[in-house]
Amino acid sequence: MLGFGLNLANNSFEYLGGIVRDSLEFYINGSFFNGGGVWYDISGNGYTSSLSSSVSPGVFPSFTSSFGGGIAFTTASRQSATTGNILQYTTQESFTMNVVAQVTKVGDGTTASQNTTIWGRGSTDNSVGIGAQTGDSGGTPVIKFRMGARTGSDAGSDKSITHPVGGIDTSLAYNLNVVYDGASQLLTNNPKVYAYVNGDLVYSASVLEGGLGSFETNGYASFLPKAVTGGNAVSGSGVIYLASIYGKALSAAEISQNHNAIKTRFNL
Repeated sequence: MLGFGLNLANNSFEYLGGIVRDSLEFYINGSFFNGGGVWYDISGNGYTSSLSSSVSPGVFPSFTSSFGGGIAFTTASRQSATTGNILQYTTQESFTMNVVAQVTKVGDGTTASQNTTIWGRGSTDNSVGIGAQTGDSGGTPVIKFRMGARTGSDAGSDKSITHPVGGIDTSLAYNLNVVYDGASQLLTNNPKVYAYVNGDLVYSASVLEGGLGSFETNGYASFLPKAVTGGNAVSGSGVIYLASIYGKALSAAEISQNHNAIKTRFNL
């Protein structure tokens, strides 16, 4: 049992498992994807969204039964989704983005330094996202995190990291989190960003030294040349199994709680 139940009273899914619920704003689980043009928000907040393709209208991701069910994207089903007003935070607020995903291909799979968004928003220096990037010599992708929110003369001075350096296993799912802590850094004008892979902290840094900008406010995209910029932005192929947004900066303990709640399903 995956820990979910269908609540017919409000036509939504109610999570019954062990993840953090406080400030959970958006939650999708690929187990309930029906192969159409909709991904269903089961947080109870009603942010179910339509998937749209700028390249192939009417071509949607498919359902895969691997790891209990997921939303499978290919380069022919390049999709973005409008997610209402969620994650329209200022740089003085906090939020957390999470995705459990499998990346099978970035671009043509051989060209160096190609980037695709796994889960994120925006396509400029003010974008926010988690993505994948081929290495300097192409081939096996690495995971890439991006947090950019500076404008004017500071544009592009964001923090962008890659992990792991040796490349990811395209047959496995990864639990990825980006935490932006803006609210607690107001007095210092120096917000922090944290990146986690499979429950482990892999990176932390000040992200906006010297000035606050703004985040982009458009919808989300998966396996599109969007939020993770730099190099050659391309489409990709892979699977989204879980994705969520929190309206706060999750603590390390909460990241661990969420990871422990799903690690058995994904053999993490």
